[in-house]
Amino acid sequence: MTLSFTESPPYWTHGREITLAELLDAREERWHRQLKLTAQYRQTLICLTLNIPGPVKSFPLARLTFDAGMLAIERELSRHQCRIAYRESCHGGWGFQGIFLTEQDASDCKKWMVNIEETHPLGRIWDIDVLNAQGEKLSRDGTGYPRRTCLLCSRPAFICGRSRRHSARELLEREISLMKTYFSRQLAEQTAGLFTKAMIYEVTTTPKPGLVDRWHNGAHKDMDIGTFIDSAAALFSYYQECALRGISFHGSDYPALFAAIRPLGLEAEQTMYQAARHANPHKGLIFSGGIFCAAAAHCYAKRGDFRHEDISAICKKMLPNLSKDFEALSHGQPQTHGEKLYRAYHLLGIRGEAMRGYPTVFGWGWNVFTTCLSHGFPLYKSGQITLLYLIAHSEDTNIIARSSYETWDRLTRKLKNFLSSVPIDQLDAEAITARLDAYFMKENISPGGSADLLALVYFLYFLRQWQPVIE
Repeated sequence: MTLSFTESPPYWTHGREITLAELLDAREERWHRQLKLTAQYRQTLICLTLNIPGPVKSFPLARLTFDAGMLAIERELSRHQCRIAYRESCHGGWGFQGIFLTEQDASDCKKWMVNIEETHPLGRIWDIDVLNAQGEKLSRDGTGYPRRTCLLCSRPAFICGRSRRHSARELLEREISLMKTYFSRQLAEQTAGLFTKAMIYEVTTTPKPGLVDRWHNGAHKDMDIGTFIDSAAALFSYYQECALRGISFHGSDYPALFAAIRPLGLEAEQTMYQAARHANPHKGLIFSGGIFCAAAAHCYAKRGDFRHEDISAICKKMLPNLSKDFEALSHGQPQTHGEKLYRAYHLLGIRGEAMRGYPTVFGWGWNVFTTCLSHGFPLYKSGQITLLYLIAHSEDTNIIARSSYETWDRLTRKLKNFLSSVPIDQLDAEAITARLDAYFMKENISPGGSADLLALVYFLYFLRQWQPVIE
């Protein structure tokens, strides 16, 4: 079963419909299973099921919701230092069921489980029963909580259910909305967290030539490592919003997705300037990071994974209209360093990298980084070596803006030749970094564009290592 939770058509068409007889049989079997376990263990039993109206009980969002419920129960028991003597979960066309057995007093467990049902964003969809050691089901009476209310109105749920005041479809649509909102926010928050982590790993990779790191400010007089960390923290909500745009996006008009996040990026620049005291540590990563967060979150919401080739393809599909930006430069007055370099040398810089689906990141960057890891190099050293290759193989307009096109061309050709002559596992990265750093500091050069690409490589690595936490 895929973990996708944004696809269409509606979710109630995504599973087999069960008959009333099958549903009643499943309930009877569940009850006998509970009695058997309480008789065997003579302990408190906690049973989790889902309140899913309608004939389809098993679909992707329901599975995610069930897993979140199991985790919530485990954490609650752990918080109270309760030992779990037995745990099981199973599912079928009839839905999902999870069982825990613990020595803890049943009345305590009932209070804790009702608290979960009442306070967790998904709690209204969970049905958590508690049986004592004699197999008797405990009620809510005495827990301090009232009876459950209807999902769609303020009446008691049992009254609406008995009178069939609302249709199964109305109730299911409300539950689907709760699930999608919850898991979308979870995914967006965690995606933004990974990107923020990648930004911090980039700036703390040390040493780096001409760049801010833990040792010095490089060729920058207006920024230090604290500036970068302050800016990264302030931009978290921007990356979260970009991820949410990716999650909620449907269809094939990917330029519309870029159009949706572009205004967010303009606002994020002002956030960055305020946090960084008018310095510019992350303008390039506002552009590329927003694209990557939207693309990565969209991939996971749609497919249930983060395949690099899919992220690259989506980035490329999002940005074909950027060519219009360059066409406009043929007539208007260039404003930025990148625009001036395009007018003078037809260098596309980061816009061209983005339009092509970030081939330098997914090619040189990722391949060198994973090769370093395969040789047993730690993350920071792998990042340091990867940065050298990114400087050599990218159109880093930051270097040109701080020196000249001729300097950049000569520098990258020499660096390419050197790197091609030495195997990665024999490369003395510290020595060449020190030489480059001395030169860059003398000439006031900063390969900031390459550093941005390194942050994207770190992000891809963290995506590969990560499994979304369903809480």
